[in-house]
Amino acid sequence: MRRGSAIRGPWLLAVVGLTAVCAGCPSFSTLQTPRTVPEGELRFGALAGGAGALSNDAGPGPSSAQFELSARYGLSERVDVGVKLYALGIEASLKWWMVRGPLDLAIAPAVSYASFDDRMGTQFNAFYAHLPLLLGWNLSDRVTLSFGPKLMFGYQFRRGDVVRDDLLLIDGLLIGAYVSVPIRIGRAFWIAPEINAYSNLSNGAVGDTTIYQGGIAFMFGGAEAPAPPDDDDADGDDEGLTPPPGYGRRRPPPPRDAETPAAPAPAPAAPASSSQPAPPDAASALPPLPEAQGPASSQR
Repeated sequence: MRRGSAIRGPWLLAVVGLTAVCAGCPSFSTLQTPRTVPEGELRFGALAGGAGALSNDAGPGPSSAQFELSARYGLSERVDVGVKLYALGIEASLKWWMVRGPLDLAIAPAVSYASFDDRMGTQFNAFYAHLPLLLGWNLSDRVTLSFGPKLMFGYQFRRGDVVRDDLLLIDGLLIGAYVSVPIRIGRAFWIAPEINAYSNLSNGAVGDTTIYQGGIAFMFGGAEAPAPPDDDDADGDDEGLTPPPGYGRRRPPPPRDAETPAAPAPAPAAPASSSQPAPPDAASALPPLPEAQGPASSQR
């Protein structure tokens, strides 16, 4: 925040942080999940909500409505790109899904540009760099608690015939955080209430004014596949979601047991010894038949 780089009063940051009264206001929304869009798929999103400010000295400040549109495209299993349109500007981002499992972790750097003409001869232009860290605790197959810290750096300039000192720009380094609860309904539709908050950093200290943006995001398209097991999970203990066939790295088949050698065939029986008498023949066991007497013997 600057007129130079100083903050004049607790509400200067708040006043210029709102669409209705400020120039070059960036988007603070998240409007995505920690997991990437599957490769080759598109996901569209819309957010309806509002922005406002809180001051330690003056309490709640002004607020305004906010409406945003987004689209994301999956480049690979772990990387997607996106674009977001809002009232005063445009944002482009890239997301890398670093850790997959029951607790997902992704980083989504982005750059944005905003422009505003106050219709009094002054043109405001602003460039922003965003660095959010997206964590997702998968409570079930359909519900995720997403949260994480955010950093944003802004640089603005203005030109025109009239230079207004009552409208100062969101400038310099801001630190913030977000919480979102994406709820999947059906196969590829999400409702995600979210809240984002930032505070300026001045001389290394957090400022006394907080700017916030909240709303309900709707996302559809690009059905997410379940997360595969971690690459370093080598003990065979699959935790979390089970991937479908062909998604992620396949495990090698378990080693086959060594074949048990076949038992040797029984040896043939040894032949009978010659010293042992052979079993009697059936014919030799019969008594001898009497000799037949011929006619000569009967005459004697």
